[in-house]
Amino acid sequence: LALAASDIGTAVYDLAAQAVRADARTFAIFGLPCADETPFALWRERVHPDDREPVQAALDALLASPSTPYRIQYRIHRADDNALRRIAARAIVSRRNGLGTPLEVIAVTQD
Repeated sequence: LALAASDIGTAVYDLAAQAVRADARTFAIFGLPCADETPFALWRERVHPDDREPVQAALDALLASPSTPYRIQYRIHRADDNALRRIAARAIVSRRNGLGTPLEVIAVTQD
């Protein structure tokens, strides 16, 4: 209920599968049709070309160090109407293997 009131979307990124499971709000923010699981590349291509490098750098930093926060604002082109939107995202590594290798990232987004 709190998430619905806040207009925040949530997603889980499976690093091994390179796949994202997201809630309906996240799909709506990105202008994508809802699905059980979608390729990570589908989400990455929505990011404005000028923002792709900093978004990837922030993700790489998060994966390299558990204490590095992933808090970033960037632009996307929505899939359904190509509208340019600015979103804010936060993420954490939610699951690692026994060696500390990241397996899963949980993220929240808000436009």
